[in-house]
Amino acid sequence: MNYFNYISEKAYAKINLSFRILGKTSNNYHTIDSIVTFLPDIYDVIKIKKNKKLIICTKGDFSESLAKKGGDTLVKKMIILLKKKFFIADNFKVIIDKNIPLGAGLGGGSADAAAIARVIIKMYKIQIDKKEIIKPFSKIGADIPVCFFSCNQRVNGIGEKLTKLKLLNKIAWVILIKPKENFNTKNIFDRYYEPFSKKPSYEYTYENLINDMNKNENDLQIAAKRYSLIFSNLLNKLPKNSSATFPRMTGSGSTIFILFETKKNALDYLSTIEKNTKGTWKKLSKIIL
Repeated sequence: MNYFNYISEKAYAKINLSFRILGKTSNNYHTIDSIVTFLPDIYDVIKIKKNKKLIICTKGDFSESLAKKGGDTLVKKMIILLKKKFFIADNFKVIIDKNIPLGAGLGGGSADAAAIARVIIKMYKIQIDKKEIIKPFSKIGADIPVCFFSCNQRVNGIGEKLTKLKLLNKIAWVILIKPKENFNTKNIFDRYYEPFSKKPSYEYTYENLINDMNKNENDLQIAAKRYSLIFSNLLNKLPKNSSATFPRMTGSGSTIFILFETKKNALDYLSTIEKNTKGTWKKLSKIIL
C-alpha cells in the first residue's frame, strides 16, 4: 500500500508496575494508585491523513480480533471529540497496524486513541492546556491520559491525575505472557471484594519499587484468579526464581509480566517456560525506568 501523505505515530503498550485500589467515587468508579511505564519494543502503528469521510482500517496480528469487537471505537470517539473541541472540519483516513493484543491490560486501544490525539494536535498546530485535555480524554478511556504522554508516571484518581516520575537511569527487561483469554475490565473490577489499599509513601527509587512489587501484588490479581481458572493456573505455574520480580498481572489483565535485571536472564527464563506456556502470546521488551 502507498502511504504517501500519511503521518505515522507509534502507540506504545503500557504496563502497570504497581496497581492499588484506594476507594470508590460517588458515581461508583474505583480510584487507584498505579506506577505506569511504557514498552519501547511493543507498539501499534497509526497512520493518518486528511480524507473526505472518516475511515478507520486495521491490519496486523490483532486486527481480526478488533474487527469482531466492532472496530476501534476509542479512536473514533477521540477523532469526534477533537473535531468538536477544536472546530476541525476535515475528516480522516486512519490505518491501525494492530500488534498489541486486546483484553490484555496493556492499554492498546487507549494507546491508539492517544496517538491519534497527538498527531491531530500536531497537524493543526493546536496550542493545548495539558490539564484541560486530560478530563475529556479520561471520559473516553481511563488509560488515555497516561498513554497520551507515554512516559513513566504515577496515576491517581480514576486515571486523570498524573504525576511525571523522575528517571531512575535504569534499564530493565520484561517478559509478557498473555493467555488466549481476553479480559473485560468491568468483569474483573466486579469481582474485586477486598478492603481498599492505602497509598504508598516510599521514596521512588528502583530498589524501593522492586521491593514494593514483590511485597504487594496487583490488587485486581485475586479478582482475575476468581474470574479465570486459565489465568490462575498460568500464574501459579510460572517459576519465581532468577527474576527481579515475581510474576504479576498488569492492569486488569490478562497479561502477566516479570521483570529482569539483564536480557540474558530474561531469555534464559523464556527457555525454561516454553512447555508451560504453549499457546500463549509471549514478548520480550526493555523498559527504561
